Amino acid sequence: MDQLKVAIMGAGKRAQEYMRVLKTMSDQFKLVAVCSDNLTLPDDLADFSGISTYSNGDALFENHEIDFGVVASDPMKVHDDAVKVLEHDVHLLADTPIGVDLHSIDRLGRLAQLHRVMVEVSEPYFRRPHERIKQKLVQSGLIGDVNFAYARFIGHGYHAVNVLRSYVGFDVPPVRVWGFQRDYGVEPHSLPSGAEIQSEQWQHGIIEFRGGTRAIYDFTSAAYQSPIRWRRAKANTEIYGKKGMCVGLDIAVGNGSGDTQEVSVKRRTIKVDEIDVVDAYVVDSTPEIVWENPYRSYPLTDGQISLAAALTSIQKAIQTGSAPEYGLFNARTDREVDIAMANSSDRQGDSIEIL
Repeated sequence: MDQLKVAIMGAGKRAQEYMRVLKTMSDQFKLVAVCSDNLTLPDDLADFSGISTYSNGDALFENHEIDFGVVASDPMKVHDDAVKVLEHDVHLLADTPIGVDLHSIDRLGRLAQLHRVMVEVSEPYFRRPHERIKQKLVQSGLIGDVNFAYARFIGHGYHAVNVLRSYVGFDVPPVRVWGFQRDYGVEPHSLPSGAEIQSEQWQHGIIEFRGGTRAIYDFTSAAYQSPIRWRRAKANTEIYGKKGMCVGLDIAVGNGSGDTQEVSVKRRTIKVDEIDVVDAYVVDSTPEIVWENPYRSYPLTDGQISLAAALTSIQKAIQTGSAPEYGLFNARTDREVDIAMANSSDRQGDSIEIL
């Protein structure tokens, strides 16, 4: 398989994670150029050779033949940099957020059609290995059709929406949402970053899907760093189906005689270049439900696997002409629900229809 030539817009922490994955998967991808106003790389990326650097995106795309551009710049620049990539007839893998409003996202769709290029969005949450096995579990029918799903501290806004939609099904449209948001005072304290906080913002979102399934997420702005919250350590999801449930990775179903039958999930790992790499998740059911890591030959962390999945999604779309795994439509839907919940909160929790 020929290497695809890649350019990255941005050089911050997120862009550097893409660089690490591209470096690890150099048999499939070749990083050709980076565009950033401030290109300072850490030691583990200092040995990239033959990479051109630019502070002007137009010059980058005029001087190189690029198969696809990765936009991983500052969140407020993602949309403008994505437009730049598309206007040069280059396929796009864009980080989130892809737009501040639906109009800006729709502009990307129109540009992609006009320039006849593919667009994939690097939403990482549903691509994480432990989320993949939950999706396989639901698809297997072991716990039955989903009645209700819940996410706590997993992420806010479109990230939480993305995870919940991955359980219900990306093909099941959301039809109505409610949103609530309020600030609360907390005892003043320092975060690991050194910042001081005296308050936190809680968000609650409710999504109703066609067919009646509902999903809820809760999130606090203190969830990521504050020592007075559990942060990511105890972030959790719950999926309640017609025949059973999955709380975190704890699965339970009825055994037909009135008792609860617990079903275990095993995570298998292998060593690759001294890195513990997930090999598979296996649900101990009959038959077994298995998610195998398609990138297990590479020394990638779980977080990097989600980036690898986004990269190979746009790769496959370019090489075969098939639709990307997630794509602009799903990214737009997640953002539409997110924006609608914010509007609902502004209206004291009034329901907002998703058309």
